[in-house]
Amino acid sequence: MTLSILALAIGCVSGTIDTTLTNSGATETDVDTDTDTDTDTDTDTDTDTDTDTETETDTDADTDTDTDVERIEVPFEFHGGDPSALTFGAFPLILAEEDFEILEAVATAPYVEDLVVTVPVPAEEDLYELTPDAPGLLALIYAGLGFEDTDGDGDHDEGDEPIPAVPRERSLIYLGGAVQDYTGEPPGFYIIYETAIGETVIADVAFGVDIAVFDPSLSLTLSGTAANLPAVGSPAAALVPLTQLQGAPADPLADGEDPDAWSFTLAGEPPEDHTFDIADELGRSLTLGYEVPLAYRDTDGSGGFTVDDTPLGSACDGANAAIAVYAYPPVFRDFAFYFASGGLTLGWSALGTIAGTDDTEPIDDPTALVIDPSACSL
Repeated sequence: MTLSILALAIGCVSGTIDTTLTNSGATETDVDTDTDTDTDTDTDTDTDTDTDTETETDTDADTDTDTDVERIEVPFEFHGGDPSALTFGAFPLILAEEDFEILEAVATAPYVEDLVVTVPVPAEEDLYELTPDAPGLLALIYAGLGFEDTDGDGDHDEGDEPIPAVPRERSLIYLGGAVQDYTGEPPGFYIIYETAIGETVIADVAFGVDIAVFDPSLSLTLSGTAANLPAVGSPAAALVPLTQLQGAPADPLADGEDPDAWSFTLAGEPPEDHTFDIADELGRSLTLGYEVPLAYRDTDGSGGFTVDDTPLGSACDGANAAIAVYAYPPVFRDFAFYFASGGLTLGWSALGTIAGTDDTEPIDDPTALVIDPSACSL
């Protein structure tokens, strides 16, 4: 899954944008990009059968400009899990210098087959400048999210209602201001996405947004071997919660494995004392469970891993330390993005912590790990 909304916002003014609208073949009537000769300018250059005079101003609904469209129907496309119990919406995404905020939805609709969400045109004061490098290019990006509408009111209740569906690749954007100067296209709604070669493309709204829907992964197997362990004593391998390593009263999920041929299978949710919340400065949080496969020496002679034992090394995926992470559905909209961009899925994921950073990436083969203190550290 690619999470590229922020990158897209930068890319659309980077000089790599393809400003040719690509039509998916669907009929798209709400975004009016007509190029017929009925332009009704002051000099009335119409050459069709419409014999408008100079005083004719065409005050009906079809004025052949995007600014006269009050709302648009946006198709939603789903990938992955079952969307049938979710409500979907278009949530304005406000960009800041190095951050973003996702506001309440401007439109929502419960899932139906061939779902469309009707999105109103934003007010001019709601648009923002995408980048200082493109003065006057105004936009509003919309995050397509799916949530469990537990109270049935049609709105997402921040902090309470889970969000198991997040943007995948294609997102809705309204482009205004000097958009025609930069792209050659009129103001209006478009779909924006990034190609495999890194180009940012704006396309017809009929392309639709695409959403990744997550069903919980309730089992995961981590296994592997060991290398370069100290040749002193009889080491053992265990699957230890991060909370225990940090001093909390918790026990390993599994223990006593031979480090040279170890295997741990996780099933169901982790115990509550294995979970913790990561929170931002505003108190928004995401609940996770971390389990660390490692080898240790039973220093205290307890017969199992305790915080008084000596860790000998953690499992490695190349140079990355391997962890198993259980992710509960985010209930805060901003965290839904961090959730997806970190490579998580609902339930269990095998992730590698990238050395020298706070970032993680998915492990391709969690059954080929090596406990090696010379290769990685947690």
